[in-house]
Amino acid sequence: MTQNDSFLIYAAGRDDIDFIAKIAALNCENPWSAGQFAEELEGGHAFLFCAKTDGRIVGFADMHAVVPGAHINELAVDDAFRRRGVGKRLVNACAEAAKGAGCETLTLEVSEKNHAARSFYEKLGFFAAGVRRLFYSNPSADAFVMKMELKEGAFEC
Repeated sequence: MTQNDSFLIYAAGRDDIDFIAKIAALNCENPWSAGQFAEELEGGHAFLFCAKTDGRIVGFADMHAVVPGAHINELAVDDAFRRRGVGKRLVNACAEAAKGAGCETLTLEVSEKNHAARSFYEKLGFFAAGVRRLFYSNPSADAFVMKMELKEGAFEC
């Protein structure tokens, strides 16, 4: 658990699932259901993190760590809490967990149309590593695969 500027980042539990699914439904292009997030908690290679402030979940990240790489499946922050460091702290939590699991890289997909997200990830040290054609269907769009090398030592993106 880490706390910074009144945002608490922690490993999600069953009580958090419905809130995570609501944030996903409002902020993700192809949101997962509460059932899918619940399944993540059961998986041995999945990490699900929440960002909370004033008792309210305002963001989450879901990641799979399978050595040698980890992959962020979903990351979303409530509109009212964007540009306040929540997303960066969630990526940091994923990167630390991935390194702790023995992973050397962290990847994710981002829509070709989501320029703000692409810029955000590039500022954190991700780089374009490929394209998945027609990865998104609502609306139809390619996805850029972005990758970060997880280096030895302290991590802070």
